[in-house]
Amino acid sequence: DAKYFLTGSKGAGKSTTAYALWTDPDIRDRYTLLGFTIHDYLNLVETDAGQVIAVMIAHLVELLHDMKDGAGWAEREVYRDLKKILHDLRPAAKVEQVNVNVFGFFVANFKESAPARAEFRKFVDGRFDEVMKLFDELNGLVEQRTGKQTLFVVDDLDKVQSDEVRRAMFQVQLPLLLRPRCAALYSYPIEVDHDPHFESLKRGQANRYVLANVKLTEHPEGPLLAEG
Repeated sequence: DAKYFLTGSKGAGKSTTAYALWTDPDIRDRYTLLGFTIHDYLNLVETDAGQVIAVMIAHLVELLHDMKDGAGWAEREVYRDLKKILHDLRPAAKVEQVNVNVFGFFVANFKESAPARAEFRKFVDGRFDEVMKLFDELNGLVEQRTGKQTLFVVDDLDKVQSDEVRRAMFQVQLPLLLRPRCAALYSYPIEVDHDPHFESLKRGQANRYVLANVKLTEHPEGPLLAEG
């Protein structure tokens, strides 16, 4: 259940490094890779760790649907309650006409809908233990079916645009990102390494990697080494 944190200045190659995992045969042999960029689901000005967990759950649900694995998890009370939130917010939505499951359709609203974000935040504040129990149950089914550990790659968390949101996510809410019983790699803002308020991320996180931002320029006298 190791958690990995990846950061670096703009252009250092965080996304390139993260997505290279999909081409590594050793990684693919050991893990079921699930990944996303928060650009696709979340609002960069107003997001939180609970929403990140929600998108991770949506990906597990999608994978289990693809595997045709029911196993009763769709009858769980917390899952039914999450679906009810969607219908309360979008009562006219014809979910059956959308090429995505109900919960996936709900989290897709996080990006544009402030009411959706507020409603989910209110829900999670009172029932986060239940939400995480659902996460662990879904992930357990995935790992049982695949015979491999799940590795989530959550990219572009470093693009969060608000100092307040960064402080909340990587200081106050950090335990939520550490909670899932799966391996995960999170990109995070380089500001975390320069702001004394963010020391909680650095303490005790052995799997924290800072990419060097190496810039290459042409030598004024041309190449110093001959080709070949």
